[in-house]
Amino acid sequence: MLPSAVSNQQQPQSAFATFPGENGKIAFVKNIGGVNYDIYVMNSNGSEQTRLTDNPANDFYPDWSPDGTKIVFWSDRDGTNNGEIYIMNPDGSEQTNISNYPGRTDGHPDWGTATDQSSEDITPPGLTVPEDMVVEATSEQGAEVMYNVSAEDDVDGAAILEEDNTLSQDDVGGAIDISCDPPSGSEFPIGETIVDCTATDAAGNVAGPESFTVTVNPPPPPPPTPTTPRELIEKLITDIENLEGFPEGAKTRIVALLERVLVLLSDDNTRNDASACNMLGGAFMNQVNANERQDTLTEDQAGDLRTQAQDIRNELDC
Repeated sequence: MLPSAVSNQQQPQSAFATFPGENGKIAFVKNIGGVNYDIYVMNSNGSEQTRLTDNPANDFYPDWSPDGTKIVFWSDRDGTNNGEIYIMNPDGSEQTNISNYPGRTDGHPDWGTATDQSSEDITPPGLTVPEDMVVEATSEQGAEVMYNVSAEDDVDGAAILEEDNTLSQDDVGGAIDISCDPPSGSEFPIGETIVDCTATDAAGNVAGPESFTVTVNPPPPPPPTPTTPRELIEKLITDIENLEGFPEGAKTRIVALLERVLVLLSDDNTRNDASACNMLGGAFMNQVNANERQDTLTEDQAGDLRTQAQDIRNELDC
């Protein structure tokens, strides 16, 4: 890193100091005995004043390098009207002419503004993935699984990969890209699948992969098909109670009739089985037909109830 030499200047007439460098020292010029000016350093409280240059010429305008490892200064040690720019170490060693322009005066060296290397974005964004997920299969192939993932960056702000795989981001900094495999909305097979996600900020810093597990459990087995007369009657009662548009009073009457049939079937008395057959083929069918005529049951609803009642009668060998 080299200082900038500003336009040609005549030999300086006053002494200057420079603010403390990284090492806490202040560089300044001092005239002892009215002969010439030399460069010194001291602590910020004025203690330990140490002479760095010692020659018959004048040394002026010290300025620290941003990292505190060098001092740049002006000197006319190379002859009258030949001011040059020098650099040296903080202890005064290795005094070196870096402008070296004989016959002309270079003046007022200024190291310039430090380049803040810490401003370079080298930090990847923070990536947040879902907790492990457990879902139930919706088919023999598996289930469609939706999720979202978010990323947050010190420079580029925040972004969210939505369930539909669209990326939304605030208006801070540059773009953040988030990707996952398998993506949200994919059909996940039955079993465990690992999802890997990464996030990349505008500076190319990559976070991840971060992972989570999606477990798709097999669908539950279908409920057993009713086979005994009692099971068939209980299903018929449930279907009636779930009928839409069927008046509650009519439901109560027809369900009460079926519950009496269940009582008749609660023992092994064959005469009771015959009575159950008669109630299903007579009183039950009559109530269904009457409600159909009154339009409290649709044709399809009444037809389904008659079919179920006849299936029960067949099981009873009516």
